[in-house]
Amino acid sequence: MKFRRAHLLSLMVSGFMAIIPNMVSSTALGEMRPVAQGVYVNGSTKFSNGRHIAYDSTGRLHAVFTQKTASSQGNPGMYVWSDDRGTSWNVGLSDLDQGTSADPTWGNFTPAIAIGSDNSIHIVWYQANKTAKNKAVFYTASHDRGETFSTPVVVTAAMSDSTYVWPAITLDNKDRPYVAFSDPYGTKGIFVTTQNSQGAWLPATKVSDQTTPKDTAGLEYNSHLGANGALFVFWDSASSNGKVYLNRSENYGQSWEGVSVPLSTGSGRVLWPSMTFDDNGSSYMSVTLNSGSVFKIWILKRDPQGVWSKPSLDNLFPPDKVKGYMRSSLTYDDAGQIHLFVEGTPESRKNWNIWETTANVSNLESWEAPRRISDSKTGDNAYVSVPTIIKGIDYIPVLWSHGDLADSDTGHLSNELPQNGIGIVMFSAF
Repeated sequence: MKFRRAHLLSLMVSGFMAIIPNMVSSTALGEMRPVAQGVYVNGSTKFSNGRHIAYDSTGRLHAVFTQKTASSQGNPGMYVWSDDRGTSWNVGLSDLDQGTSADPTWGNFTPAIAIGSDNSIHIVWYQANKTAKNKAVFYTASHDRGETFSTPVVVTAAMSDSTYVWPAITLDNKDRPYVAFSDPYGTKGIFVTTQNSQGAWLPATKVSDQTTPKDTAGLEYNSHLGANGALFVFWDSASSNGKVYLNRSENYGQSWEGVSVPLSTGSGRVLWPSMTFDDNGSSYMSVTLNSGSVFKIWILKRDPQGVWSKPSLDNLFPPDKVKGYMRSSLTYDDAGQIHLFVEGTPESRKNWNIWETTANVSNLESWEAPRRISDSKTGDNAYVSVPTIIKGIDYIPVLWSHGDLADSDTGHLSNELPQNGIGIVMFSAF
């Protein structure tokens, strides 16, 4: 199974003027265009392992991000949707908090999204409040395909600290939402919470050990494992020799089996995990290994019995071709293939691009040659996100953030300038 065509699509936030997509070969280099300009990239994707793009059973695309505005106005989170594979977009929410905050805020950051089996829409983000000097995680949902949204509620209201950030969200087989978030400054941990039968958010459970999390946790639900499915929460450590950690629950978060370490390297730092699952209960995780100046992308596999293995990817992205890697994101299709998307650069902090490769789950030692699917030219860190694939949908939207102007003050490329935005590539026809 191979992608037949890649569609590079675009959207301008100012007026939301859609741009007609370019049609390019799946092996050709696509032209980089913004999906949205004026996007606060750090606030949209940088610190979040949650998914920022999703689609429902009709093929409607849903995306969330944070818009960059004047500091006095805060930075509103936005939700947009498309019914034509991204050719044109509609603004569902121009401000995620829907006017419920009377205080000036720093903004609504790192929004993440999940779609229910009934096509309900679930969005989380954290709000930084300048007046109260706190950060809290918020949640809103729509059960009429985005026509109306519930009044945002504070997921972390029952918590005692004042800084909760970088949420991720997933739904179980009953469409009940679960939210993971980080407390990097107070109790220094990863927490997971869900709703009770009346829809009220329960006090969160700390699922991490005493390691200080670097970013947020990722949170995914594997419906093919155990009688109730299984929740997987995973995160990386802020320490210089940090590892990736994982915890799991097979009873809807009522109890957790305990923290485990899927990969021990002996040296180097393991960062930025992403997970997906196949139809047989196996789990797949991509991670970045940083050992000095050497970056590698590894794929880990966990079989239904809980045994981890590490198929070799050491030569997949050779250091002479791509000098550095940051985040990766992966997903599984119903033809038995894992699709891996990686951001990489041939030079230090210059010319970041998105690379794609595919392998069948029956042979993770054999991957297709990586293809560069973006052209950010002088773009900076490109934090990539792909959705969980829905059966019957024959394309994968790939969302990434990028920057394109040099910051003369630091000598680095800035990813916080108003000219920066989010791009999207569509692969279709599996």
